[in-house]
Amino acid sequence: MEARISKENTTFHYELASKENSKGLFPVLLRLTQDRKKWRVKTGVAVKKKYWLAKDQKVSATDPESKQKNNTLAKKKWQYLNTYEQLRQEGKATPENIIALVEKGHTSESFLTYAEERTKAIYNAGGIRNYKKYASFVKKLETYLESISKQDLLFAEVTPAFLARFDEWLHGLRNERHPDRLLHQNAIAVIFNIFKTLVNRAISIDEKMKPEQNPFLKFKYTTLKTEKEKLDGSELDKIKGLDLEEGSLIWHCRNYFFFSFYCAGI
Repeated sequence: MEARISKENTTFHYELASKENSKGLFPVLLRLTQDRKKWRVKTGVAVKKKYWLAKDQKVSATDPESKQKNNTLAKKKWQYLNTYEQLRQEGKATPENIIALVEKGHTSESFLTYAEERTKAIYNAGGIRNYKKYASFVKKLETYLESISKQDLLFAEVTPAFLARFDEWLHGLRNERHPDRLLHQNAIAVIFNIFKTLVNRAISIDEKMKPEQNPFLKFKYTTLKTEKEKLDGSELDKIKGLDLEEGSLIWHCRNYFFFSFYCAGI
């Protein structure tokens, strides 16, 4: 058996767990490496350390159950390789999808598609204000994914680590209204509020994720307390006393402003 089988930037390699189990044996793990990131999968095989041939990626013949264990390892690796090839042709060969398809029989669904569908649903329900916020969120998420050469985001990939990287990227964005400034922390918090709402709905209503998979259980974000400037009485009187052309746009704006103000809308 080959010591290591490589497919483009994805490799499959066996290694022993760092700790032995209750029987004094070391579990053999299948390590998937993609873009220098590692995922480990249990194989059901465990050996004494002296029986493991790391270079040959197999159990030594001196182990009484070596034939059975090596057959299991060979079957497991080729199962993963074949699944990888299948998903690679579909453009979905992420470690999360490979593992899910082998171990559970299905791949993870697209969180990005889910977010887009929820955005459309909000628009169709007439929630224009919310729709704009959700559409902005989807656009920023798509832009971030493009920046890391990804076309999609799966539910399985929505992890605390992903949120942390997205957060770091958002902090480097320019403010659309003030290009000389970076995106404000509170604007970033709004983005994560929407992200969190989508995740909560996916868990509690649409059952796309399990409660324990909620990345916001570990990932936290903050808002900054801000003080808004207020007009004092004399400033309000000045606005009220302006000589404006009746029926003009600015005349109407002032009237709407004071109507809102007197109705406790400001």
